[in-house]
Amino acid sequence: MLIFYILFTSLLYPIIFLLPIFSNKAKKFLEKRNVEKRNIRKLSFESKKVRVIWLHAASVGELDQCKAQARAIKENQPQTIIIQSVFSESVQDKNFDLEYTFFNFHLPLDFYFAYDFIFEKFHPDSIVLMAWETWPNLIQSAKRYNCKVYLASAVFDPKSRRISFFARALTRSVFQKLDGISPVNESMISAFLGLAGKNTQVVSCGDSRFDSVVDKIKSKTPSESFTEFVKFYPHKKILLLASTYTNCDEILIPKLKEVLNLGYAVWIFPHKIDPDRIQEISHNLQQIGLGFSIYSTLKNPCKDRIVLFDVLGILAFAYFHGSLAYIGGAVHNKVHNVLEPAYFGLPLITGEKIFNSFDAMSLQDNKSLTVIHSSEEFLNAVTMYSDESIKEKASEANKNYVLSRTGASAKFYQTFLKQ
Repeated sequence: MLIFYILFTSLLYPIIFLLPIFSNKAKKFLEKRNVEKRNIRKLSFESKKVRVIWLHAASVGELDQCKAQARAIKENQPQTIIIQSVFSESVQDKNFDLEYTFFNFHLPLDFYFAYDFIFEKFHPDSIVLMAWETWPNLIQSAKRYNCKVYLASAVFDPKSRRISFFARALTRSVFQKLDGISPVNESMISAFLGLAGKNTQVVSCGDSRFDSVVDKIKSKTPSESFTEFVKFYPHKKILLLASTYTNCDEILIPKLKEVLNLGYAVWIFPHKIDPDRIQEISHNLQQIGLGFSIYSTLKNPCKDRIVLFDVLGILAFAYFHGSLAYIGGAVHNKVHNVLEPAYFGLPLITGEKIFNSFDAMSLQDNKSLTVIHSSEEFLNAVTMYSDESIKEKASEANKNYVLSRTGASAKFYQTFLKQ
């Protein structure tokens, strides 16, 4: 099946020269990769004198996992050179980690000879892919250059198109070329054994997302303005409404008066902070007679118990000061990140669509995350977590859930990469 993929992609190759004529987006996409290719070829680098490991991420989320893995590699083998590739155009220069990686670049399109210049320049002895990001021609090229290929923090989705009737044969042929697979938990081992080759080592080392969450929190500091705001803020019992959408507002806002009566202050962090969204929330609050401050315009000390945040980069630090958090997205689509607030020991409330998050479902099983469907259920959940004994139990469960799962990056290094 792999040979058919190689032939098929080879037939498509001439088309890439036509795409820039019809699409400016395609033109920029290819230009960026051509510039990076020239930069790699110009590098003065003698790879045969050092060990090189290539990490690859699909997008920003997987890039964070790679950062945790890079840290583990460098802590154990400081002399190792790490190169980092990504595929998604959503990844910007500011997202890369310059502390641990020697060179960062965007992955070329997956053609048979597309990667030769990378292997010939860096001679990596290992490639570490994240989650399910397996490119057939990349893996095939790695084998030609005697480079081992590993899949870290591997996830298995039974509903994925990659295991459909037509794609399963290609998936199996690709996975059989992997040297090692590390599923995020032991329950997925059997599924990957069904795809892997006889010589593929399958060992669950855990999920490096937990390492990336903790590392990110520990390595960053809040802005001076937020520190000043918190210093003078008089209310200490805080409910955070995180990553909220219009669908969330319809459930949350009608009960905010009752929430205030329970003694909470409320910090609202909309998923988007464009002027229209801020105006929409402001209007909804005004409609029911609630006073509030908008973060970017407030003056310390802020006396309002409702604060609407219209600035990015604050939410992770706000969790540290919170007592309870609602996590948005799950009312209409899928739940957002629950690990950051869980790390800070916040009991969690969210909508019913948590199927996308193994962590959210696990926290629900632990009774430290409550799923709601209506305004009444939202108020009931807030009231329940106002009981100190229930809150403390949920808080401890959430923090332990995150902390007990850290160390996956170091374990992966010891299992697969240690020389």
